[in-house]
Formats: sequence, C-alpha cells, structure tokens
Amino acid sequence: TGNSGGSGLPVALYNSKGEEKRPGTLNIHAFCDGDILKIGDSENVIAVNPPCVLGVSLGSYLTVGTRLYPKVLKEYVNDDMLRFEWRRIVELGKGETREDVICTEREYTPTRDDIGFRLSISVSPIMPDGIPPAAPVTVSPLVFVEEDNREPGFVARAAHTSERYAIDSDKLRVVSYNILGEMYALDELGKNDNYPYCELKGVQTGYRDMLLGQELPAYNADIICLQEVEERRFHVPVLTCLPGYEGKTTMKKNLREGVGILWRKDRFTLLESKSYRLKDALFED
Repeated sequence: TGNSGGSGLPVALYNSKGEEKRPGTLNIHAFCDGDILKIGDSENVIAVNPPCVLGVSLGSYLTVGTRLYPKVLKEYVNDDMLRFEWRRIVELGKGETREDVICTEREYTPTRDDIGFRLSISVSPIMPDGIPPAAPVTVSPLVFVEEDNREPGFVARAAHTSERYAIDSDKLRVVSYNILGEMYALDELGKNDNYPYCELKGVQTGYRDMLLGQELPAYNADIICLQEVEERRFHVPVLTCLPGYEGKTTMKKNLREGVGILWRKDRFTLLESKSYRLKDALFED
C-alpha cells in the first residue's frame, strides 16, 4: 500500500473500519473480505474467492414438453445461490429482437407458446452484502423450439413403474441403465458401425440427455445403477433431474467414463463407500 510514486495514481488499502493498512503487510492479511482498495479516486471492495459463474451451456434440442437442464460451470457457489432467468427471443425484423422473461427457475419446460422461437438463459451468482453484482453469463442456442409428437420409447416401460414405493415399503425397485458414453457414441466407430440405424440426433449427447432427464425420474426407482456415465453428465442431467437422490461415481482407469449409483435420500443413508475395479481385484488375494 502507499503512493505508487512518480506520476502514477496513489494506491492505498483500508480495512472495513476505514483504517489504512501498513505497507509491507503480507497478502494473506492485506486482502480480506470487505476491505477497500483505493486507486486514485476509485474505491473497490475486496471479495476473496467470490461466487463466480464461468460458463453456461444448453442442449441443442429444444422440444415442447421436455424439461431443459442447463449445465453451469461455477466456482465458490452452490446452485441455491444462483439467479436464473429464461427469456423467449422475439424477432422484430431488421435485425432487432425483443427478449421476454418467461421463467426464473433453474429448469424450464418449453410450451407450445415457445414454438418457432429461440430461448436464452442467463445465470448470475447472488453476491455477498457489499459486493457489486456480477455480470450474468448468457447462452442462446441457435435453434428454435419445435414440437415432437413422437412418443419416446421409454413411456411404455414407465407405465409399469408409476407407483412410487413408500419409505417403509417392503418392496424395492432397482434400475440398471447403460446411458452410452459420449466418447463411444460420437466417434466414427459409433456413428458408422455400432449405431448406423440411428438418425444423427439419436446419438448426439444433447438429444439423449434431454430424453434421459425425462426417463430416469419416470421409473420411480429406489436405487439406480448407471454404466458408461461421465462425471459431468452424472451431475447434469442425472442428479439435476433426480432432486430426491444422492449418488457417487467411480471412473474407469484412464477413461472418462465409469459407473454410478444413486439412491433415494428418504429411504437410504450412506454409511460408508468403497470403490473396486474388478480387473484389479482379480489379481488380489
């Protein structure tokens, strides 16, 4: 702290009580939440590791009736300290648009009113008292909301699992599901040899995640076991579409995919967990 010397601007650091800190103070003690850094006539409030949104992504398929789960890359902040704002983009002509706010929840389900329009979502952290608001991060996919009247294949299966077992029920429903790792679906072997019978969007992650967000909750499972799950997809859409569940994953050695398990929080409590790789265990005593 102190004068910058020469013709530069004076710089000084004050604590929250307005007391100037001495030059030579170690950084760990010099910069604390609520301190004031003065540069010339400008006063700047110090925030150590403030909540931050680094990026937002949204699937490339927007369909009426299909819930959208944005993926948010963030630091030092939980979802309950984020502010969400969904907008419908209305084209006015001559390159001008109007954006109408349609939802302020984390997820949004497009309606028939959205058909033919683009959507955008803005995400910003709720800042601590005294810290200036952060600029929101916005994403606007270059696709329009459409209506898909085809019934997803899982609907017939889910008709058998409409009953959600009570907490004290003597019944237990376990679902096991290979959700197809992105690395296998999108490589040349996957597109040309393994899944040539699928239309292109059928193997693309955005489309499959959109359907997965509908299918997993529909089974009303007590325990869900997943294969070929990547860490990021385990959080969005899997955990996001299953708010009443907790879960853990174990990744394969040198691969980005592995297995995951989820359980209903109102029926089970995690006491201990340990991961085993069968390939390694075969050579152990």
